[in-house]
Amino acid sequence: MRRLFTLAGLVLFLAAPWMSGVAEAAAPVIQLAKVLKAGRYEAKLIKRKPGGGQQSRRNIYERFKFVEETTRIPAIKGYRFGLRFIIVGEPAYKEVELRIFRHHPPVKKPGSQHASRLTTYTRKAQLNIAQVIGYGFDEDWELVPGEHRFQVYMGPQKLIEQVFTVYKP
Repeated sequence: MRRLFTLAGLVLFLAAPWMSGVAEAAAPVIQLAKVLKAGRYEAKLIKRKPGGGQQSRRNIYERFKFVEETTRIPAIKGYRFGLRFIIVGEPAYKEVELRIFRHHPPVKKPGSQHASRLTTYTRKAQLNIAQVIGYGFDEDWELVPGEHRFQVYMGPQKLIEQVFTVYKP
């Protein structure tokens, strides 16, 4: 019996370098992250996801069309702005989890006691496939001029940052 445990230990010892190589190969290697377009866009709403508490709602869109490449955005109800970006890496098309931060001027939702300056959420994305993140002015109380800073993180690493200046037209 003791010989069986020794043999099992030897097999695990010899296989450990091979097994760690497999685990390392599965971890994504990021080669490049870049903004492809930034500005105003139009898109088709396909699903509304209400948020709770300080978490704002998240709407899901498709058929994004950038209508103006700019970092200066007029605060007009119905306007949407954001960025299309890509994260190039291996293994190709691996799904990764991204953390999205949007720092913005203080906005106070009606009925809320506190103004918000930061919106954050996570989303799944695939390497080597372009992604779009953005924000839209759906309510009058959102029409606040100032800086909107989008940041995309994977783990502790900041991959993308894009700044927009919202102004009163």
